[in-house]
Amino acid sequence: MGAHVNFNHNAHNWKGSMMMNLVGFTWRGYGDGKYRIVDATCPTGTLWSKRKCSDPETEAQRRIIVHATMLSVLDILKVTSGLEIASKNEFHAICYVPVRYWDTQAPIPPENQQHEIWKLRSAMSSAGRPMEEHGFDFSLGYLKFESTELRGSVGYIDYVKQHCNLP
Repeated sequence: MGAHVNFNHNAHNWKGSMMMNLVGFTWRGYGDGKYRIVDATCPTGTLWSKRKCSDPETEAQRRIIVHATMLSVLDILKVTSGLEIASKNEFHAICYVPVRYWDTQAPIPPENQQHEIWKLRSAMSSAGRPMEEHGFDFSLGYLKFESTELRGSVGYIDYVKQHCNLP
C-alpha cells in the first residue's frame, strides 16, 4: 500500500495543478515542500542555483508563498511589539492557502505501467538512487499520465472561509 500511495503522491507533485486561494490569486503549484523547476534552461548545478532560476511557474508559486508568509510574520511582529491585531484580521494569512484546484492529470495506475516501472527502477538504481529508498521519480520520463482532468475544492475550504474574513 505504501508504494501505491508514494506512486500517486509523486505523480501529482510532478504534474502539479492550477490552484486558487480565496483572495483570487491563481498559480500552478507543486508539492513536497519545495519548488519544482520546470524550465529546461535552468542551471543544473547546486540546489541553491536551481532555486534562483527564473522559471515563470515557479516564480508565481513563490510570490504567493512569500506574500502569505510576510503577512504572518508581520502579525507576529505587531503582537510582540505590543500592538493588537483586529479580530477580523487575526487569520489573514490563511486567505492565501489554496482551496480550489484544476488542470490536474492522474497517473496511469501502476498495474498498467509495469514495464515502465521496471525501466524506471533500473535507471534509478544505475544512478545510485534505488526506488525502494527514493520513491517513484516521475522526472525521468518513464511513467505516464491519463489525459483526464481532475477539478474541485479541498476538504478544508469551509474552515478557511470561516477564518479568512474577506468581504
